[in-house]
Amino acid sequence: EDARDGFTDTRLRLIQFSLESGTGIAFPWEGGFRDVVAQILRTPCPKVGWNNWLFDDKVLDACGLREGIDLRPRGLLHDGLQMFHHWQPDLPAHLQFAAQFVQFPFPWKHLAATNLEFYGNVDADATIRLYHFLEAQLKRDGIWDDTGYEVAA
Repeated sequence: EDARDGFTDTRLRLIQFSLESGTGIAFPWEGGFRDVVAQILRTPCPKVGWNNWLFDDKVLDACGLREGIDLRPRGLLHDGLQMFHHWQPDLPAHLQFAAQFVQFPFPWKHLAATNLEFYGNVDADATIRLYHFLEAQLKRDGIWDDTGYEVAA
């Protein structure tokens, strides 16, 4: 989740989505699920991730190139981590830390090693909750315009 330029592991194990707070669906990266995921990513609807600009989108690109699948997300792409940095530049922007601003009900990051599917769904749920909160905050604070927001330097 830290904003890092370098990474070496571009193997996907699981990919998850959420459409609204309290929901999530996780797909294993195998078989026909790859095509389902590619179709979802190609839809024109807006999408949001957490550190996706600097990490997840790069992993999707590398995996897609390696596997011969177009995994480039379409539509307007928001990065919740960048939104959070834009709103609160002096605070840590880890997802679990930021989730306290939407009163997320429990910690979950420790579950990555023991329950990857649940962990992934909770990540997606926390991200969508934070996106809606941050969009409202940025608009309220007058730091959102019709193009969205700028990446904090």
